[in-house]
Amino acid sequence: MKVNVYIGIWAVLMLATVVELAILRLPMTLSLVVSGIIGLAFLKAVLIALFYQHLLMETRWIKLLYAVAVLIAVGLIVGMVTSIAR
Repeated sequence: MKVNVYIGIWAVLMLATVVELAILRLPMTLSLVVSGIIGLAFLKAVLIALFYQHLLMETRWIKLLYAVAVLIAVGLIVGMVTSIAR
């Protein structure tokens, strides 16, 4: 992959981090703040996995294995957040 792609992904990751910090300062409900932070963290994790860990170049089975792991992780996070809200 070209260096420009990596620099572009790095810029998106930095922008997402700035947006996360800005979300914390906005007057929003806790559920919106948590949802925004988790959504941006998920975006950053996907970008890191696809480009810096070269998941785009892996076989279909490795991609499927990774997708199952991500779905399990998302389910655990959703379960944790909903249990905190009670």
